Amino acid sequence: MHDEICMQVDEKRVCLLIVPFHRQWMPTGVTESAQPIRALNRHLLRTAPCSVGILIEHGTLCRNNPLTSALFYSVGIVFIEGADDREALAYAMRMANHPNVSITLIRIMEPRKKNRNLMHRDPDGDLIHRFKVDCIQIKRHDYREETVKDTVQMINVIRSLDGCFDLVLVGRRHATESNLFSGLIEWNEFPELGPIGDMLVASDSTFDGSVLVIQQQKRSGIGYHDLSLDSGINTMQESLTIVEVPRIY
Repeated sequence: MHDEICMQVDEKRVCLLIVPFHRQWMPTGVTESAQPIRALNRHLLRTAPCSVGILIEHGTLCRNNPLTSALFYSVGIVFIEGADDREALAYAMRMANHPNVSITLIRIMEPRKKNRNLMHRDPDGDLIHRFKVDCIQIKRHDYREETVKDTVQMINVIRSLDGCFDLVLVGRRHATESNLFSGLIEWNEFPELGPIGDMLVASDSTFDGSVLVIQQQKRSGIGYHDLSLDSGINTMQESLTIVEVPRIY
């Protein structure tokens, strides 16, 4: 199955492949699990020639559809560092043009990185600056910084997102040497979601919004697009191609 999907990705020059999480939340609160989907997702994370997003849907996409609702669809981006977070932010910047979508970028920083030497190139800071220039003047979008010293403070910031957003975008991978992730990776219930995604959908989580976990594919290929500033791709205008992934049980 994953070989067929990767072939379609190449043929259609897809830049982002979004697949469903293997667990589904029912209106009654009961979860259903499909292990073949989990195995498929893991294969795609390893082999897909484009970026991969795993969508954990809690019903918010149906309850408050930005295409049909007059209400704002509230999207949050948790940004810590790295290529996956930049990819998540780049796709959020695509959404920012929709009049019914409200984007909030939450940047979580350690004190030592907040005071880093500005003489060194900072691709994270470059893309965040671009978000501020392109989006912040639009009143429905927002940016805030949270300075945290350790894992506990970061967890508190993540927990504060409860009830705030219909959808949260997060990157899957981060620098493992960061003190913020000390002990988190070893306790991941769903490693394919990374530490932040896992925190939002774990069994003891109270977050009830949907989550999109994005991994930027590093390997070059026909369908590969790097949406960071290195590529020169216009994040606001580049078209998206959708490949439907058949559900398997």
